[in-house]
Amino acid sequence: MGAFCASYLLNVVATFACFGLSAISFESVPINAFGSHCLPLLAFISSLDAIHHMGVSLSLHPHSGKAVAPRFVSRHGAKLIFNDLLLVAALLSVSLFPSTGLCLFAYLACLVCFVQLISTLVVLPALWNVILCTCEEQKLSARRVSSASVPHKCIVPLVTGFVFALVLLPFMIILRPFDRSFFDRLPLGIQLTDLIPYNSRDAHFYRDFDLQFGIYPFQTLTLGLADKYPETWIHIPGKQRQLLDAHAQIVDSGKAMLTANNKFWLAEFISWARGLQEAFQIAVNQGHIASNASWRSDLDPDALLALRLLTNADHLHTNHVRLYLLICGHTQ
Repeated sequence: MGAFCASYLLNVVATFACFGLSAISFESVPINAFGSHCLPLLAFISSLDAIHHMGVSLSLHPHSGKAVAPRFVSRHGAKLIFNDLLLVAALLSVSLFPSTGLCLFAYLACLVCFVQLISTLVVLPALWNVILCTCEEQKLSARRVSSASVPHKCIVPLVTGFVFALVLLPFMIILRPFDRSFFDRLPLGIQLTDLIPYNSRDAHFYRDFDLQFGIYPFQTLTLGLADKYPETWIHIPGKQRQLLDAHAQIVDSGKAMLTANNKFWLAEFISWARGLQEAFQIAVNQGHIASNASWRSDLDPDALLALRLLTNADHLHTNHVRLYLLICGHTQ
């Protein structure tokens, strides 16, 4: 029973070590919050099958002593390796999806499964032999060794429940100081940025997108009437004070970026993008850019820049170059 509990405790320690490494990697490796919570659970669950087979091997051969570990590896090693290979293949198939967060999680999960397999086939049998050698050094009788090592079928659920309670106890202690009002202030659901690896291009894009495009330029207030919401109509001749107040609030909000000529940055960006769109369409019509996204050496730099901006996924669908637009609604 002592060896059986020791193997369980070893996996609990390994689980907490995996959790600590994933928490530390927030500062070095681009890992997301979803992976840091699921990787330790995956490592713990993948070890339960090996622990069960090792306990069964010891219960069937209680007097075999140190021969339990080699017998376990010879009988169940191929099965454990095959199961881990199937799990790794499934995780690698997940990495085929065009998502940076899923790919990174799949690679980290494959690494966790590989390390867990090595520890199951090497560390656990070695620990088992050390415990049995300790029992022999203390000159314990074979009867006492077998009775202390054989896990009874009724005791296994109790040990499993004890281990899960041991895992949950630190989290209960940590969450104890927080009152109910703290959890009431937490937002429901999960944001997209929580699933994207930190320090990745996708995460930087979403953070900068909110800063640069989080507010519309002042010109959008006077572009026309809203047919669906008549109460939001602005009568420009009689609402000059309201427009000036809105302009001042936008400038003072800290979200609006002004250029050197005191124009909103987004409006200047749209004008610049329209110029790139016109250069791109001229190059396509003149045959300087082929339908398969290839271009001639004397291509206009603005047209080439527009083509680069269109390849947001590092590739273009062939024979569809003429359908791409930088500015929606801009006439070709």
